[in-house]
Amino acid sequence: MEGFNLTATALQIGATNVTVTLIGTSHSFSKILPKNYKLYIIELNQGDEGYEQVSVLEDDGFVVVDPNGYVV
Repeated sequence: MEGFNLTATALQIGATNVTVTLIGTSHSFSKILPKNYKLYIIELNQGDEGYEQVSVLEDDGFVVVDPNGYVV
């Protein structure tokens, strides 16, 4: 999670609202995850940015996986 702030908020419906924000900017991604779903953040272009910094969101993948391990 280098270069990102992650905020997770439990919702009354059993889901979680996850917000990922690029540090030092207002660029963010939000997703409501149903119970037992997972969010993976994948850096698609290793080495294009310095240690503990992310300058470009366009090469970062956000993948949601259901409880059975399937990408949704």
